[in-house]
Amino acid sequence: MRRFLIILIILAISVGVDICNYTEDSYARIETKALLSVRAVIEPQTKISIQIIDTPEWQTNPSVPDCPLPSAPPGTQKDELSFCTQMPGEYHFYKGLKVTVKSNGVAPTVRLNVSPMKSVDDEIPAERIFVKTNDGQYQSAEEDIILSNGAASGPKEKFILKFKVNTLISDMAGDYGGKMEFITVPTL
Repeated sequence: MRRFLIILIILAISVGVDICNYTEDSYARIETKALLSVRAVIEPQTKISIQIIDTPEWQTNPSVPDCPLPSAPPGTQKDELSFCTQMPGEYHFYKGLKVTVKSNGVAPTVRLNVSPMKSVDDEIPAERIFVKTNDGQYQSAEEDIILSNGAASGPKEKFILKFKVNTLISDMAGDYGGKMEFITVPTL
């Protein structure tokens, strides 16, 4: 048994020495017996983050100073955009949005879809809701608003969005609510 163990140790040491004695020249003479190709696919991903911010328009052109705003419970952050009016006209929302789009590849097209604002008895159509983007022009939200056309200069884009609404004398009094969707369309 002891003899077998000694032979095994000597064999292991000699094999180990042979493996360690390869030089660059001897390695170049090694023949490849099998070859495996490896491919990794990383899917494009897009992340959109939204932050509600104060807007200069609200500070210079408030809707109605004494109009009550819906309040958030103490200790919570308000996650909605709102405006208040007592007369027909054009009114700015109290807050704007800072939108950041991050992508790990070719930037997608980013669109904003704004739904009509509905109350129990009435509706303000999206064509009377306006969005101001980085280009400085207000656009009607009747159709999707293109924020980015997929030709981003880098993996990150920022947009500041501001909103206003046009109310009419025919709009019923009440609380109106709507939604905004940020839609990404991959660039092909």
